[in-house]
Amino acid sequence: MVEVNVTIAGSVCDLQSSNSTHIVCVTNAQSQSQETKVRVNIGDRGIAKMDNADFFYIDVWSSRFTWGGLSPPEKGSFAVITKGQTILLDTSTPVLKMLLIQGGTLMFDEADVELQAENILITDGGRLQIGQEGAPFQHKAIITLHGHLRSPELPVYGAKTLAVREGILDLHGIPVPVPWTHLAETASSGSVTLTLMKAVTWKPGDEIVVASTGHRSSNPYLKYTLILESINSSALVGQIFHAGQAFRLGRYPIHWHLMGNINYKSYVRGCAIHQTFNRAVTIHNTHQLLVEHNVIYDIMGGAFFIEDGIETENILQYNLAVFVKQSTSLLNDDVTPAAYWVTNPNNIIRHNAAAGGTHFGFWYRMHDNPDGPSYNPNICQKRVPLGEFFNNTVHSQGWFGLWIFQEFFPMKDGGCTSGTPKPAVFQSLTTWNCEKGAEWVNVGAVQFNRFIMVNNEKAGIEAKRIFRWAVSGFGEDIGATVSNSTIVGHMDELGLGSNYCTRRGVITPFDDGMSVLNTQFVNFDRSNCTAIGVTSIDGTCTDRCGGWAVRFSGIQYRNSPNKAGFRWEHEVQLVDTDGSLTGSSVVPYLKKRLTHKFGWMALLPSGQTYNWYFNNADQITNITYDAKFYGFKSDQYVIIKHNFTQSPDSFHIIDGRNGSSTALSFSANNNGDWFFNKTIKDLFYLKPCAGITKRTLQPLQGKQLAVQLDLRSKPVNKSLTELVLLWPFNATCLCTFRSLWSDTSFWKGSADNKFTVPADGADVIIPSGVRLFQGGRLIAGWENEPFQGELQIRLRGNHNTPDWLLPNGPNQGSKVLGEKLGYAAQHRNGVGDQVAISTSSYSASETEKHRISAVSADGLILTLNQPLAHTHIGGTHSVSGMSFSYTLAADVGLLSRNIKIIGEEYPAMMTESFGARLLVGTFSSEGVNYKGKAQIRNVEFFHSGQEGWTDYYDPRYSVAFLNLGEVNEGTNVVLQHNIVAGYERVAYRIDGEPCPGLLNSNEAWIQNEAHGGLYGVYLNKDGLAGCSFIRGFFVWKSFDFAIYLQVWKIRAGNLALTLRVESFFIGDFSHL
Repeated sequence: MVEVNVTIAGSVCDLQSSNSTHIVCVTNAQSQSQETKVRVNIGDRGIAKMDNADFFYIDVWSSRFTWGGLSPPEKGSFAVITKGQTILLDTSTPVLKMLLIQGGTLMFDEADVELQAENILITDGGRLQIGQEGAPFQHKAIITLHGHLRSPELPVYGAKTLAVREGILDLHGIPVPVPWTHLAETASSGSVTLTLMKAVTWKPGDEIVVASTGHRSSNPYLKYTLILESINSSALVGQIFHAGQAFRLGRYPIHWHLMGNINYKSYVRGCAIHQTFNRAVTIHNTHQLLVEHNVIYDIMGGAFFIEDGIETENILQYNLAVFVKQSTSLLNDDVTPAAYWVTNPNNIIRHNAAAGGTHFGFWYRMHDNPDGPSYNPNICQKRVPLGEFFNNTVHSQGWFGLWIFQEFFPMKDGGCTSGTPKPAVFQSLTTWNCEKGAEWVNVGAVQFNRFIMVNNEKAGIEAKRIFRWAVSGFGEDIGATVSNSTIVGHMDELGLGSNYCTRRGVITPFDDGMSVLNTQFVNFDRSNCTAIGVTSIDGTCTDRCGGWAVRFSGIQYRNSPNKAGFRWEHEVQLVDTDGSLTGSSVVPYLKKRLTHKFGWMALLPSGQTYNWYFNNADQITNITYDAKFYGFKSDQYVIIKHNFTQSPDSFHIIDGRNGSSTALSFSANNNGDWFFNKTIKDLFYLKPCAGITKRTLQPLQGKQLAVQLDLRSKPVNKSLTELVLLWPFNATCLCTFRSLWSDTSFWKGSADNKFTVPADGADVIIPSGVRLFQGGRLIAGWENEPFQGELQIRLRGNHNTPDWLLPNGPNQGSKVLGEKLGYAAQHRNGVGDQVAISTSSYSASETEKHRISAVSADGLILTLNQPLAHTHIGGTHSVSGMSFSYTLAADVGLLSRNIKIIGEEYPAMMTESFGARLLVGTFSSEGVNYKGKAQIRNVEFFHSGQEGWTDYYDPRYSVAFLNLGEVNEGTNVVLQHNIVAGYERVAYRIDGEPCPGLLNSNEAWIQNEAHGGLYGVYLNKDGLAGCSFIRGFFVWKSFDFAIYLQVWKIRAGNLALTLRVESFFIGDFSHL
């Protein structure tokens, strides 16, 4: 038998047993606690490696040997843990006078333990540890500090303190995955149940706080003991309760004091801090601290408090602050406290919430230089660029959601002498039921983007001043803006009464430089509110002030007739740069007009330029109309503007005259003159009183001035050329000359292509005798020989790419693959392919897309590259007492194919919704008719379809067949074996089948399924003549209706419905 010897720190470990994989031995006594190595010697084979052979000798608190043979520390004693000593707290302590961890370590045993002391000081590299980051503490650990206002104080630290000086405090409770969430449904007064937006793991007996959602001066909070019917064991990561010492600077529950840059190695995470007497978390001359996922409640004074203004790059994220209230004696900033108080803009504040406090949600307060011991005349935080402010929420605050006071002039580089403005963009703030949603006071290039302001009493957003030296002008690049925001005057569902309304949506400042861009105003329709107003500043100017300019563009009004409120004339210049501020008039199309039996009538005041457009006709290539203008005097005129996506080739206003080379004016142009701005594709034409020149015009009141507008784009009439691309290459060539695209000699010998091989963005000409697109074919594989390689056809273009009109045929537009096509690809299912997993809930948004990382040998199990974000059910169920069974399962579909038609992405593509399309149609040229044909199998379309084109003659769908003759428009449709999963409105909108007994030569509708939307089957209002028959549908998880009917004569059969309450099916019935 091989001899085995084990020693630990020089002491023999008595061997109990050993084999080839493990050794069991019992340690002997050591003189002191220490971290050491296990030394194993195996016969003549030597000593085993000790890389992962760490061993900890530690003392236990309850043992007299830990304390030199004396009893453990008693009540009122002074306990010291010195360097090199590690003690395991295995029992609760009495109230110690002082615990000094001076270089040693105190670890909590994995048990319910309480440590009590008047003061605890960790210093000289000492450590207090409860759990570890990778192994959270699983029991209940309590640290209770004892004392009162007159207790003796430690120098620097005070009384009743847990202090760390050159030491480590390591506390890790069980993580709470969701420490706070929102209500998913309103909980009425008296309710004892809450429906939450996110699933939680809280347990019975836990305390929760429910923030106020009422008026800003209403009851700010409610506190409950949580009672649940089922248990998921969990606890808060840490609890700090009855902490902080009121009215005393530096005596805060958690205080990071003069720590310098800690490189995100320290954090406060997942803690509950409640009912404190002096703030919550204070960050003082400390950088790169992480504060996240904390819940604080009932806090006196500023809560998350960045103190001197020198602190930078600290991250505060995913925190909830409830009921932050004023402290009646501390700093002025605590008398009017903020849940989040920021004194240097170069910090990261994101994904936080504040609710039910007495004053502010977020307060950015920058002084000229840092305060207190951090004073540095070379740091000017008023000019420091903004770090990050993103996706924060405030509601039911006594004062403002966001306040920037008193000054903030962000500059490039942020130096004290920096003079180049750098916009500070505050992103995505939601505030409701506050006094004001957001306010800046004295600023430079400060910008509010994507704000949502609802039900705030005095203002959604108010701007006081913009200092002209601190901005470079108007607009998002150089100025102060409110952009892409929504301001709601009232939302009665929030319960503030039928007379409540935000007094002013946006209040403009006492300076030039502000722009309001792409912002909508909602529900400013009551007598006490308007969308726009002007500020006043007590002590500066409150009466007859004004005249400053504010620019507006992209403004929308929804149920907001009260557009602006002024207190006196000349109060402000509202500059409407695009006509959206003063608004657009929607003129209805009606019958029995005076001059046009079918048409529009509008009143146009003289001397203005009018942007004239047609609803639901965003993309106009050709347009023709005629109009009559009435009642013009000799000095009156209007200019009509149309914006086009493309550049028309011809213009006819009242005749065929050429356009003006410069912009139109009443003094320089005549009736019917027109000007086309090729850069922005705007057409302008002038309509003054009729006559040869305006100088000789006589009043023509009551007479008609006619316009016949005709704009057209010329068809492309190039020599028709064709190309065949053949895959596989052993197929029969069908053209007079065949060349491979990859054959560079073909291109280098082509004068039409300047003897150059095509590169990105090049225009390609296929010479006569070689065939491409028009009248030709593009072939990838054959029906019986699918293409085996990878083929990507990428189509480029955007709204401004010139259209391609075909003679006597359709407008191909741009970003299009047209005419005669043949694709046959190999259907595959392999690693790297994308699959879609449909929703199996009521929400269409729970559909997911993932890539396959592995496929089982039998093809039944897919391993995905990322975990699913949602639950997707699958199973078959039976109805008790019946033979009927049904399957409720998410659907999995393969998205990837080896032939892909891709709409090339560009920055504005998702805004313009302009993808690739495939058009199969017909046209004629020079006496030859060309008719397209397409055979498409196993082809992937990605980023396809072009939104906004609605004309029947110009369909911009992903795939469109147009005017081919033999293709009918949707008659005698039969629905069989279809599934619609995850739809925002309707799965099947139908007329139904003819009822039994009526003529019907079509096959029956069978096995159609719908789930995950609002309406499963929606019967058109008229249905079929006489009677509509609905059958063959299986509908489940339909939020509103499985079947929605608008007619009376209905017959239904073979319908199975799974409604929200329970599953059931309906047999045949004749009437509904």
